Amino acid sequence: IELGLQLPQTSFSRAIYAQPKSQIEWQAQLLAKWAKVLRDFEVDQNNEIGVALIIESKYGSALPVFKDPDLMEPSQLMDLVRTTTDQAKNGKVPLAMLNGATTTIFDLTNYQMASNRPMLFPNQTTGLTFGIDTNGALSISLTIDLRALDFYDGANLLDRFANAL
Repeated sequence: IELGLQLPQTSFSRAIYAQPKSQIEWQAQLLAKWAKVLRDFEVDQNNEIGVALIIESKYGSALPVFKDPDLMEPSQLMDLVRTTTDQAKNGKVPLAMLNGATTTIFDLTNYQMASNRPMLFPNQTTGLTFGIDTNGALSISLTIDLRALDFYDGANLLDRFANAL
């Protein structure tokens, strides 16, 4: 955490009116759409986009990494999210999914609270947090690494993502 706090960063927040579907379908949609926005924006210099999804497990937080979720068939991605969530809840994230994250998503929509400022993990340029604000709107917060992106890049990324939802 301390390394992440030392990174030059800034955050953006936005509320939109979108209705999350089932938890699995919603998270699969977030993974795919965020990866697509990043790919189209060319945030990651390499071609692989690894999206870590923070999942509550019996040992605390698990962070399985979904590689290139925007290139997967929606039904295949939903199955992978469902299986991985079940495994993560039991503390059994597949070894192949424990590295390669370039961004992180933290979904708090089940907790009926607005999103907080997401932290950046080392070697990641972005982080997203989702929640539900007191007006029932979807609250999205994006944090960017200012060494890789500038202020307008962050605003543009959040705008593109909100429009994709």
